Amino acid sequence: MTTPEKALGDAIVSRLGDVKLDARAKTAAREFQSTHAKCDVADEAASNKKLARRAALAGNLGYAKEVVESAKLVRNVRKGKPPKDVLAACAGVERAAAAVKSKLAAYDAPQKGWQKSIVARDSQLLAWQKSLTRFRVLARASLIDDDGAYEALFAAPESIAVAKTTRKKKVVAKPAPPVVE
Repeated sequence: MTTPEKALGDAIVSRLGDVKLDARAKTAAREFQSTHAKCDVADEAASNKKLARRAALAGNLGYAKEVVESAKLVRNVRKGKPPKDVLAACAGVERAAAAVKSKLAAYDAPQKGWQKSIVARDSQLLAWQKSLTRFRVLARASLIDDDGAYEALFAAPESIAVAKTTRKKKVVAKPAPPVVE
């Protein structure tokens, strides 16, 4: 679940204790709470997989292209029938490439696990949105005579509760003014 949905859901769930709803709206509220909790679990699992992925990446991770290019280099050098010391250097390059390739294999499982957890997390979002929409409709009907109660229940969370990502501003170089003679 993305941060704005999580913050909104957390805010709504925390406000439910003070609101008097009819039976249908209470049922919708419980369904929303349940769906929101499932989304939280999926989000937590995705976060844990992301951390595992980062840990696997933290080592000296090489790239697949490096392995391929070093194999081409060694093959081309050996075609020229080089002396023994050059062949020994080629063997060293092959060992290094094998080490990089093993690092790539160690990274593959955490990467796939993280991707699966993202799909699982995102698949919960549609059910969350449907549950929230149903709850809003039934809560609006239930709170029709209680001025401001609906708006208070579903108000956006305080800005302090929502994590914001800021983008770096691009620096645009201004052209120098023309020289007047």
